[in-house]
Amino acid sequence: MSAPTLVEKFKWIGGGPLTERELAFCQLVVDLTDGVLAGELSFRKTFHSLLLDMRAVRQSVGSYDLDLAFEQGWKPTAEDPRFTLRTQDERPLSDSEKTFLADMQGFVRFAVRNGLTFRSVLIVVMHDWSELGNSDFDFERMRKEFYVHPKVSGWAKMNEQTFGESEEREE
Repeated sequence: MSAPTLVEKFKWIGGGPLTERELAFCQLVVDLTDGVLAGELSFRKTFHSLLLDMRAVRQSVGSYDLDLAFEQGWKPTAEDPRFTLRTQDERPLSDSEKTFLADMQGFVRFAVRNGLTFRSVLIVVMHDWSELGNSDFDFERMRKEFYVHPKVSGWAKMNEQTFGESEEREE
């Protein structure tokens, strides 16, 4: 018997395939990250909004069930530019912040491409967003003062050349 693949390990976390709303939220994360990388959106405000959005879903429905949250009228505040736009006085992104953002996108894209569960996606990204929140969304401070190593680290390099189109095994 061969060792489980990385995708199989993630799927053991539980849940089913991503729903339409979960896929849309994953795409929102990728799109917002693009906006931060382009200098249009604020690193701090964007990840603060995403963290608050997921905490609001958990508090309102008792879990991270986006479908139920939407049925109850929840909408992500991170979609509203008032909560994410970059102001003129914000410093440019550091190289390590750019790497973190690329890794965040790499992980989310990997998760979508390989059919990971929303719960498995959230376990990874919520760790990083929560640690950012603990350091007032200062990435350098998070790494230097709190010694936090983001869970999304390295995912930008794990692309289709490394893993192929999907890690699903054909039976």
